[in-house]
Amino acid sequence: MAGSGRTGARRTMVGGHTLIVFIRLEPDALHMVLDGTKTGDQFMETFKYLSNGWTQEAHRRLRAELTAEKMKFVTSSMVTFYQNCPDGIDRALYYRFVEGIIDEVSVIEGSPPEAEFRISGDYETFAKISRAEMGSRSALMSGKLKLAGNMVKALRLASVVDRMNKVLATIPTEY
Repeated sequence: MAGSGRTGARRTMVGGHTLIVFIRLEPDALHMVLDGTKTGDQFMETFKYLSNGWTQEAHRRLRAELTAEKMKFVTSSMVTFYQNCPDGIDRALYYRFVEGIIDEVSVIEGSPPEAEFRISGDYETFAKISRAEMGSRSALMSGKLKLAGNMVKALRLASVVDRMNKVLATIPTEY
Protein backbone atom coordinates (compact mmCIF):
# COMPACT_ATOMS: atom_id res chain seq x y z
CA MET A 1 0.00 0.00 0.00
CA ALA A 2 1.48 3.34 -1.05
CA GLY A 3 2.45 5.57 1.82
CA SER A 4 2.19 2.80 4.41
CA GLY A 5 5.93 2.81 5.18
CA ARG A 6 7.99 4.87 7.61
CA THR A 7 8.97 8.41 6.64
CA GLY A 8 11.82 10.65 7.74
CA ALA A 9 13.86 13.65 6.67
CA ARG A 10 17.49 14.67 7.05
CA ARG A 11 19.30 17.93 6.33
CA THR A 12 22.92 17.77 5.20
CA MET A 13 25.49 20.06 3.57
CA VAL A 14 26.89 19.11 0.16
CA GLY A 15 29.39 21.42 -1.55
CA GLY A 16 28.24 24.39 0.51
CA HIS A 17 24.57 23.77 -0.36
CA THR A 18 21.89 22.56 2.04
CA LEU A 19 20.36 19.30 0.89
CA ILE A 20 17.20 17.97 2.49
CA VAL A 21 16.50 14.28 1.93
CA PHE A 22 12.99 12.97 2.53
CA ILE A 23 12.90 9.19 2.90
CA ARG A 24 9.94 6.80 2.80
CA LEU A 25 10.63 3.12 3.58
CA GLU A 26 8.29 0.52 2.14
CA PRO A 27 8.63 -3.28 2.03
CA ASP A 28 10.05 -3.43 -1.53
CA ALA A 29 11.59 -0.02 -1.99
CA LEU A 30 13.32 2.91 -0.40
CA HIS A 31 11.98 6.17 -1.82
CA MET A 32 14.11 9.30 -1.52
CA VAL A 33 13.21 12.80 -2.60
CA LEU A 34 16.05 15.29 -2.71
CA ASP A 35 15.14 18.92 -2.19
CA GLY A 36 17.31 22.01 -2.45
CA THR A 37 19.45 20.94 -5.40
CA LYS A 38 20.24 23.29 -8.28
CA THR A 39 18.14 21.16 -10.64
CA GLY A 40 15.08 21.28 -8.37
CA ASP A 41 13.26 18.39 -6.79
CA GLN A 42 14.50 14.94 -7.75
CA PHE A 43 12.99 11.53 -7.09
CA MET A 44 15.11 8.42 -6.82
CA GLU A 45 13.72 5.01 -5.99
CA THR A 46 15.97 2.34 -4.51
CA PHE A 47 14.90 -1.30 -4.61
CA LYS A 48 15.65 -4.02 -2.09
CA TYR A 49 17.74 -6.65 -3.90
CA LEU A 50 15.67 -9.62 -5.09
CA SER A 51 12.37 -8.08 -3.90
CA ASN A 52 9.29 -8.08 -6.13
CA GLY A 53 9.90 -4.40 -6.88
CA TRP A 54 13.54 -5.05 -7.86
CA THR A 55 12.48 -7.99 -10.04
CA GLN A 56 9.86 -5.90 -11.85
CA GLU A 57 12.38 -3.08 -12.39
CA ALA A 58 14.96 -5.60 -13.65
CA HIS A 59 12.47 -7.04 -16.13
CA ARG A 60 11.40 -3.56 -17.30
CA ARG A 61 14.99 -2.34 -17.80
CA LEU A 62 16.21 -5.53 -19.47
CA ARG A 63 13.33 -5.45 -21.97
CA ALA A 64 13.79 -1.73 -22.63
CA GLU A 65 17.57 -1.75 -23.05
CA LEU A 66 18.37 -5.12 -24.63
CA THR A 67 17.01 -5.65 -28.12
CA ALA A 68 16.55 -9.12 -29.57
CA GLU A 69 19.63 -8.45 -31.71
CA LYS A 70 21.76 -7.55 -28.65
CA MET A 71 20.48 -10.75 -27.04
CA LYS A 72 21.55 -12.70 -30.17
CA PHE A 73 17.94 -13.86 -30.69
CA VAL A 74 18.56 -16.50 -28.03
CA THR A 75 15.84 -18.81 -26.76
CA SER A 76 16.91 -20.25 -23.43
CA SER A 77 16.39 -20.13 -19.69
CA MET A 78 18.67 -19.60 -16.73
CA VAL A 79 18.23 -19.89 -13.00
CA THR A 80 20.66 -18.47 -10.47
CA PHE A 81 20.59 -19.95 -6.97
CA TYR A 82 21.39 -17.50 -4.17
CA GLN A 83 22.72 -19.20 -1.05
CA ASN A 84 23.26 -17.54 2.34
CA CYS A 85 20.87 -14.62 1.75
CA PRO A 86 20.93 -12.10 4.64
CA ASP A 87 17.48 -13.19 5.87
CA GLY A 88 18.48 -16.88 5.86
CA ILE A 89 16.16 -17.82 2.98
CA ASP A 90 17.80 -19.22 -0.17
CA ARG A 91 16.31 -17.89 -3.39
CA ALA A 92 16.47 -18.47 -7.13
CA LEU A 93 16.31 -15.81 -9.83
CA TYR A 94 14.79 -17.21 -13.02
CA TYR A 95 15.21 -15.72 -16.51
CA ARG A 96 13.50 -16.92 -19.68
CA PHE A 97 14.44 -15.61 -23.15
CA VAL A 98 12.35 -16.19 -26.28
CA GLU A 99 13.94 -15.23 -29.61
CA GLY A 100 16.08 -12.63 -27.86
CA ILE A 101 13.25 -11.09 -25.86
CA ILE A 102 13.42 -11.32 -22.07
CA ASP A 103 10.10 -13.02 -21.48
CA GLU A 104 10.27 -13.59 -17.73
CA VAL A 105 12.27 -12.55 -14.69
CA SER A 106 11.11 -13.92 -11.36
CA VAL A 107 12.42 -14.61 -7.87
CA ILE A 108 11.45 -17.96 -6.38
CA GLU A 109 11.68 -19.28 -2.84
CA GLY A 110 11.58 -23.05 -2.93
CA SER A 111 11.85 -25.20 -6.06
CA PRO A 112 12.54 -23.15 -9.18
CA PRO A 113 11.41 -24.21 -12.66
CA GLU A 114 13.71 -26.26 -14.86
CA ALA A 115 16.21 -24.18 -16.81
CA GLU A 116 18.82 -24.80 -19.49
CA PHE A 117 21.50 -23.21 -17.29
CA ARG A 118 21.79 -23.37 -13.52
CA ILE A 119 24.24 -21.12 -11.71
CA SER A 120 24.71 -21.31 -7.94
CA GLY A 121 26.69 -19.23 -5.53
CA ASP A 122 26.71 -17.10 -2.43
CA TYR A 123 24.36 -14.10 -2.18
CA GLU A 124 27.30 -11.73 -1.70
CA THR A 125 28.98 -12.97 -4.91
CA PHE A 126 25.83 -12.28 -6.93
CA ALA A 127 25.46 -8.90 -5.18
CA LYS A 128 29.02 -7.97 -6.22
CA ILE A 129 28.23 -8.95 -9.81
CA SER A 130 25.02 -6.87 -9.72
CA ARG A 131 26.98 -3.88 -8.36
CA ALA A 132 29.54 -4.35 -11.18
CA GLU A 133 32.28 -4.99 -8.59
CA MET A 134 33.01 -8.46 -10.00
CA GLY A 135 32.54 -10.03 -13.41
CA SER A 136 30.49 -13.19 -13.82
CA ARG A 137 33.27 -14.87 -15.79
CA SER A 138 35.87 -14.22 -13.09
CA ALA A 139 33.42 -15.48 -10.45
CA LEU A 140 32.98 -18.70 -12.46
CA MET A 141 36.71 -19.13 -13.11
CA SER A 142 37.56 -18.58 -9.43
CA GLY A 143 34.97 -21.14 -8.30
CA LYS A 144 32.76 -18.59 -6.53
CA LEU A 145 29.95 -19.57 -8.90
CA LYS A 146 29.12 -23.04 -10.19
CA LEU A 147 27.54 -23.58 -13.61
CA ALA A 148 25.52 -26.58 -14.75
CA GLY A 149 24.31 -26.91 -18.33
CA ASN A 150 25.69 -26.96 -21.85
CA MET A 151 29.14 -25.39 -21.36
CA VAL A 152 29.72 -24.72 -25.08
CA LYS A 153 26.43 -22.80 -25.35
CA ALA A 154 27.14 -21.06 -22.04
CA LEU A 155 30.45 -19.74 -23.38
CA ARG A 156 28.74 -18.58 -26.56
CA LEU A 157 26.16 -16.69 -24.48
CA ALA A 158 28.64 -15.15 -22.02
CA SER A 159 28.44 -11.78 -23.81
CA VAL A 160 24.64 -11.83 -23.48
CA VAL A 161 24.92 -12.39 -19.72
CA ASP A 162 27.51 -9.60 -19.51
CA ARG A 163 25.06 -7.22 -21.22
CA MET A 164 22.33 -8.24 -18.78
CA ASN A 165 24.62 -7.69 -15.78
CA LYS A 166 25.51 -4.20 -17.04
CA VAL A 167 21.81 -3.30 -17.16
CA LEU A 168 21.13 -4.81 -13.72
CA ALA A 169 24.04 -2.81 -12.27
CA THR A 170 22.16 0.41 -13.15
CA ILE A 171 19.24 -0.37 -10.82
CA PRO A 172 19.51 1.66 -7.60
CA THR A 173 19.63 -1.22 -5.12
CA GLU A 174 19.78 -1.74 -1.38
CA TYR A 175 21.65 -4.97 -0.62
